[in-house]
Amino acid sequence: AEKKTSVAFRVGMAVGVRLGGRVVSALVVEDRGDLGAGGAHLVRVEVKAKKADGDREPEQFEVPVDALVGVPA
Repeated sequence: AEKKTSVAFRVGMAVGVRLGGRVVSALVVEDRGDLGAGGAHLVRVEVKAKKADGDREPEQFEVPVDALVGVPA
């Protein structure tokens, strides 16, 4: 049986990710496939540093597709 994801996505798409009790804007940079626990579909996302953080590099991490939410306003 094929799993249905909660949010349609593609590489390069802006998404929202829950981080530290809030939703932040992120960019899908890689589709990692069904590598998560129990075959969960994972994507690698990139979250840019806030302007107040200066020249910090963007952070990248993997999240299950089911954890993606709409882009925050």
